[in-house]
Amino acid sequence: MREKKGIAAGAAILSALLVVLTAVGVFYYFRVYKPSINEMAAESTSYSADNRGAQKDGSRTLVAENEGVSVYKDGDYAIIVSGDTEAEFSEWGANFGSIATEVYNRDFNNDGKKDIIILDSEGKIGDSDIETYGFYLLTPAEDDSDNPYSVYYTNGENWLDTFNEIVTCYLSQPQAYPNLLQFVMDYSTTEVQFDSQTGLALPQFRAHYTKALEANGGEYEKLSSFRLSQAVIDYDDDTNIASAKVYVYAKYENGEEQNIGSVSIGIELYEGALAIKGQSVIFTAADGLAADEPQR
Repeated sequence: MREKKGIAAGAAILSALLVVLTAVGVFYYFRVYKPSINEMAAESTSYSADNRGAQKDGSRTLVAENEGVSVYKDGDYAIIVSGDTEAEFSEWGANFGSIATEVYNRDFNNDGKKDIIILDSEGKIGDSDIETYGFYLLTPAEDDSDNPYSVYYTNGENWLDTFNEIVTCYLSQPQAYPNLLQFVMDYSTTEVQFDSQTGLALPQFRAHYTKALEANGGEYEKLSSFRLSQAVIDYDDDTNIASAKVYVYAKYENGEEQNIGSVSIGIELYEGALAIKGQSVIFTAADGLAADEPQR
């Protein structure tokens, strides 16, 4: 299991008068959501072994091996060997297996059959030290295709797109509380409402609060917008759980950014697609930045 990196990010909600009205996807942690297959189509891809145009070098390079499964790269092909079963895939990207690859053989979807889980590094996010991974889930094929596996794939960009389509989050610095940032998330179809005097979310909407960036003279920098990082995909082999983490950055008028927390999202296989796991999405403030909800 890879060492987990405790990094945080943040987002906060719309303020009535002081204003950053920026919407991006996020999800209430206590609700259950089951996205449709159509919504997940861009993130969950099935591959056929019968791809043309790909080339082999004629020699296999072992890129990962664990629990009876070996992963090789030969030219444009990824080759998976498990016992007497061998499968080839030629559309996993030219860089597959070139940085760091992990493989596990577990019953990921709890159907009584062993699946193959592969994490493949796709490099760093921007100039950061945060590694982003492609997530491959290979389940035993249930049809008569030549390929013994059905393959489902997502990566940081794809998962963030899904996240943004399903839910919306708002970030603001309430006028009545310039020392705070307020983060609210809900379904994209839900209209989040705020108190017109304070800018605080109404009580029926779950809000999280973090400390705003301090300026000179005891003042606080003014928020201008925010951004979400790519999702960082992970797999915990101790718990057999796949998840993603999205870091949230507050952007201030002086040009500074502040990483105020992160949103964790569970990943499951649901009705033939990789989907957001119900009751799995949680916002966590960055170390030292969590703040209490202000008095109303």
